[in-house]
Amino acid sequence: MTVKELEKYRVQLFRDATLMERKPDRVPHLANFWTWQILDAGYTFTEATHDYEIMEKVMRTFHERYGFDGYQETGIRNPQRVTETLGTSQYIFDDVRETITIKDFTLFEPDEYDLLIADPVKFIWETILPRKFELFNSEMPGELLRQCALEQQAFYNASFQRNRILAEEYGVPHLIAPFNGFISLGIEFLFTGLRGIKGLATDMHRHPEKVQEACHVLDAIIAEPVIQNYMNDKPGRHPDFCFDAILAILAHTIMNRKQWEIFYWPTLKRILDVIVSKDKTIYLFIEGSFKRFAEYLQDYPKGHICLLVEQDDIFEIRRLLPNCCVIGGMPSALLGNGTRQQCVDYARKLLDELGGSGGFILSQDKMISYRTDCRRENLLAVCEFVREYRP
Repeated sequence: MTVKELEKYRVQLFRDATLMERKPDRVPHLANFWTWQILDAGYTFTEATHDYEIMEKVMRTFHERYGFDGYQETGIRNPQRVTETLGTSQYIFDDVRETITIKDFTLFEPDEYDLLIADPVKFIWETILPRKFELFNSEMPGELLRQCALEQQAFYNASFQRNRILAEEYGVPHLIAPFNGFISLGIEFLFTGLRGIKGLATDMHRHPEKVQEACHVLDAIIAEPVIQNYMNDKPGRHPDFCFDAILAILAHTIMNRKQWEIFYWPTLKRILDVIVSKDKTIYLFIEGSFKRFAEYLQDYPKGHICLLVEQDDIFEIRRLLPNCCVIGGMPSALLGNGTRQQCVDYARKLLDELGGSGGFILSQDKMISYRTDCRRENLLAVCEFVREYRP
């Protein structure tokens, strides 16, 4: 196979698994590997996130060693140089202990919801950004913003370059269509970007009306433009990409069903309805447990929704959602603590029971981030097995 033929072959693997109209040639293997790649290549977190040439070497080493069909992380998770330009970072790197931590934080208080609701863009620029970034204020020099913009551009350029290398040199397709492919929700921005875990969990109990209003105004500037773009797009899947859209789902982890129906489901349903109506596919990158909300996806036609199964039993989710393609299955605990044979045996079980007729993409159940999350010899054995096995 030429590189271009290999790229098309891999896209077809993902498409066949997603659409569930015909059996894929084999089960596609998607890497849910994040900062573990850096350590496996022999670098520190600080080195790789601050030197884009090193990050490219990390990416090349990882693919040449393991040969996955697709990658969720190619060095885009930690734009350290961009945020540090403004005087802060969300993350705390410890290269000695090989850990990355992030503190739960809040950037505004409950009595400021009305300011956010009245004018979210103004509130973010005048209140949120100065609180988040030490150097961001009304007296900062224009050169500082220019430097930040240049760092952002350098980060984007390096990210696009790595994806281009994967496609043109290794035949690895882009996972998500880059135009309109990345969707977010107002509730997720409140959760991960503004109020934090404790803050939002408290607000949903004490100030539910304010949270709901905030979701509406944030969705109007975050989610709605992307939804409109999809509504105006021509029908059909994009032939050069594995999925047409992706949405990371995390805020549900602190919600009960009533809260889900108020704060999350209305906008998510709107997105899914548009995806189906335009005959496209979406990858729901779901962290935590989702089983208690699975029924909300049961009535959608097959061939449109894929979801990562992180903390739930993937065999149970497959039974609950036969209309959805499930992603995951390979336990990080087994990759990090099991033997080569145990890992291969479990991979065979997954492929035999879930991958025979489509509807399954093998991946890891957790975001593999730290050295002890996986043993190299185990991963090599699984990757080799998946490439050769035909369930």
